[in-house]
Amino acid sequence: MVRLFVPEGEDQHVVTSSYRDGFPTEPSLFASATRSCVIAAVMTAAGALGGAAAPGLFVKCVAIVGLVDLPHTALLVYGRRELDSAVLKVDNITPKPGKLWERTSFFTVDDAYLSGGALGALAALNPRALPGVRGWKRFFGAATIGSAIGAQIGYKVMEADVGRDAITRGQKFHWSRRCAQYQEKLASNEKARASLFWPGRTVLALNALASSRLGQFTERFGYSAFRRQLGSPPGPGHAHNAGEWHTVPPRLATQQSSQETIAFTIQLDKSVSNGHDVLKNFRVYRDSLPEKDAEEIQERLSHLHELKDKMNSETKFLWQVLAKKEGQLYDMVEEDYEKDILRRQLQLLNSMTMALVQRESIITYHIADARKQLRQIDRNDTNSHADPVIAEALGSEVFIERETVHSPDIIVKDVRLHWANTKDKFAVLQTALQHHRSNHPKGSDSADTIKQIDEVIDNSKRNIEATERLLKEFEAQVLKAEATAAKQGEPKAAEQK
Repeated sequence: MVRLFVPEGEDQHVVTSSYRDGFPTEPSLFASATRSCVIAAVMTAAGALGGAAAPGLFVKCVAIVGLVDLPHTALLVYGRRELDSAVLKVDNITPKPGKLWERTSFFTVDDAYLSGGALGALAALNPRALPGVRGWKRFFGAATIGSAIGAQIGYKVMEADVGRDAITRGQKFHWSRRCAQYQEKLASNEKARASLFWPGRTVLALNALASSRLGQFTERFGYSAFRRQLGSPPGPGHAHNAGEWHTVPPRLATQQSSQETIAFTIQLDKSVSNGHDVLKNFRVYRDSLPEKDAEEIQERLSHLHELKDKMNSETKFLWQVLAKKEGQLYDMVEEDYEKDILRRQLQLLNSMTMALVQRESIITYHIADARKQLRQIDRNDTNSHADPVIAEALGSEVFIERETVHSPDIIVKDVRLHWANTKDKFAVLQTALQHHRSNHPKGSDSADTIKQIDEVIDNSKRNIEATERLLKEFEAQVLKAEATAAKQGEPKAAEQK
C-alpha cells in the first residue's frame, strides 16, 4: 500500500495539507486517466455513427487522448507545486523533502489506480485481447483504461465510509482554502509572483478565474464560521441554519441592499411546472387558443387537486405536531439539553410548515390558472379572469380528525433529506477542524478560531440529534397509519366475501 507524489512540506501549511488518509495528493493525475476514457468514448461513439468503427478504436482513442492530455496534467501538477513552494517561502517555512512514493499502513486510491493500470498492461500482453491495436497504443491505452477503472473503484471504497456528498463538499472546501492562500500570499505580492516560472503564473491565473466561485462555496453551507479562515461566531440553531437547505425547503437568503429583504426559495414537485405553456413554474404565453388541449389541461387540473389535497393534509398534520411541541417547550422551566433539542426541533418544524403553506399557495394559483384556461377554451373568451386565489389562514383550531390515519409521507421525505444533508456537512466540519488543528499547533493565535469551530460542531451534533428524533417520530407515524389502514381494510374485505 503506497501513496504517490508526496508533496514537499506536507501538512506544514494549508496549501500542502492532505485532504484525508487514503485520498491522492495529486487528483489531477487520476482525473487525467478518467478524462481520457470519457473523451475517447465520445470519439468512439462519433466514429461508430459516422461509419468509421473498427476493432480497438476505443483503446486507440484512449491512448492518443491520454498522450495529448499529459502536457496539460504536467502543467497543472508542476504549476501547483511551484505555487506551494512560493507560499512556503513567503511564510518562511522550510519544507520537508517530497517523495515520489511512500509506504502506508492503510488502503489508498493510489493502490487501486496502480493495480488497475498493472492489470490493464497485463491484459495487453495477451495476444488475443484487444484486437486491432498494436504497439505503444495497445499497452498505454490498456494501462490508462485500467488506471481509470481502478481509481473510480478506489474512490467508491473511500466514499462508502463517509458518503459521496460529504467527500465532494470536503474536497471543494479543501481546494477553496488552498486557492484562497494562493491569492492572499501571491496575487498581491509582486516579488513572489516575479519568482514564479510560466507554469506557476499560468496556474495562478487559472485560480484567480475560479476563486470567485470557490470563495463563495463555504457560504452555501450556512456556517458563518467558515468565512475568512473560519473566523466569525456561529449561529445557535436550525433557525440560523435555514439557509443550509439546498434541496429541502425553505432556503432563506438575506440579501443586502438599500432595504434589507429576505428571499424564500420553495422547492416544488416538477409536475407542477409541467403544464401547457408553463416554463420553470411561470406562464410564457407562447400559445394560442386553438393550440390549447382541454383534455390535457383537465388532467393537469386533476393532478394539481391531488397535490393540493395531499399538501393540505401534510400541513394540518405538521401544524398539529408543532402546536403540541410548543406546549411541551413552554412547560419546561429549566434551560437544559432536552429543552435545547426540543427548541431545535421546533425551529425545523416551523420552517417546514411555512414551506408547505407556500407550496400549497403556489399550487392553488396553478389550479386557478388551469380553470381560467378551460373557460377560455369553452367560451373562446380571452377576457376571462382568474379565480380568486386566497390562501386559507392556518389557525390553531385546525386538526386532522383521526391522527392515526394520516401518513406524513412528504414530511418524512423532507426531514430525511435534511438529516442526510446535515450529517454530510458535519463530516465536512470535522475535516475542517482536523486540518486547522494540524496546521496550527496549540498555543497559536488560532485558539479562538478552533473554539468557534468546536461550537459550530456542537451545534451540528445537536441539530443532527433533533432531526433524528423527529425522523423517528414521523416514521413511526407512517407505520402507525399503515397499520390502521390495514385494519380498516380487513372488515371491508370480509364484507365483500
